[in-house]
Amino acid sequence: MARDLEQRLTAFPAVSHIKSVTWGDSMSESAVASSTGIQSYSRRTTCFLSAYVIGTTADGRPATSTAYTQGRGPADLDVANAADEAIRSLPTGRTTRLDPQQLSAVLAPRATAAILPVIAGMLNRAAEYPRHVYGTAPAGTAIASQALNLIDNPSDPTAFGVARYDAEGLATRPNTLIEQGRIAGRLYDAAGGSRAGTPSNGSAFRSGYKSLPRAEARALSLVPGSLAPQHAMARLGHGFLVEEVVALQADGDAATSSLSAAVRGRMIRHGEPAEWVPHAVIASPTQSLLMGISDVGADCLPLPGKAKGTTLLLSELSLSSSS
Repeated sequence: MARDLEQRLTAFPAVSHIKSVTWGDSMSESAVASSTGIQSYSRRTTCFLSAYVIGTTADGRPATSTAYTQGRGPADLDVANAADEAIRSLPTGRTTRLDPQQLSAVLAPRATAAILPVIAGMLNRAAEYPRHVYGTAPAGTAIASQALNLIDNPSDPTAFGVARYDAEGLATRPNTLIEQGRIAGRLYDAAGGSRAGTPSNGSAFRSGYKSLPRAEARALSLVPGSLAPQHAMARLGHGFLVEEVVALQADGDAATSSLSAAVRGRMIRHGEPAEWVPHAVIASPTQSLLMGISDVGADCLPLPGKAKGTTLLLSELSLSSSS
């Protein structure tokens, strides 16, 4: 399968070479027996195939993209689609630098998937964001656009973080965190639920068998909207397409809370992808980012990590070139 992916990619003239092709697979089993009488057993498998693709832009600069497919077993991998997606996202036009400016933006699924765990962390891990209003705001508080509905569902078999039971042996279940832009709930393990006066909702997580459980999101996703992803740029007309988040920083201060990220992407002109921007920085107050979501895509792409990817339209972002 790795050779098949490499051959498909090198067949395109836009590809100069393949830096790497990577196969990975894993199988895990876990058992929990607690002093309260809870017993559980679970087993899961995962595998993936990826390739790092290198091409050249029209002005001679190196350009990159990634081919990726994952599943529970080899039969679930879609090599042809992974190759096609990598070619579609490989920049071949000219590059440009961004002067500091405010632009409307499209977040591609991989970019959205990088940001969702940070938002969930602000809601559920108040100790890490002690001065952030999201960690203490009551249910029903409006923190995002009404178009936004965020769920953590480790029982979803298509999610990378799928688990039948949490780290304390309770059955996992869908937990709605944000509903129509308002705080709808939080994640609790046994200890956190006891402090909050509510039972655990099957959200205990351990980073290893020696670590203590804590409440944490495993399988975040947005409820898909009605926007067809292929029409997102046409809806915007002029703006910026955020294709990939390279690094992300969140400020947890209640007064100055903001998200900033180093990203790669493209300018959008007349509803079409235009010049490639290999190094850019986006920034926005967290509240403005979430309130500025004008539409949610109909896609929901399974990705490695703790979140699926969905196309988002944002009314405004601060952008500038990072180098």
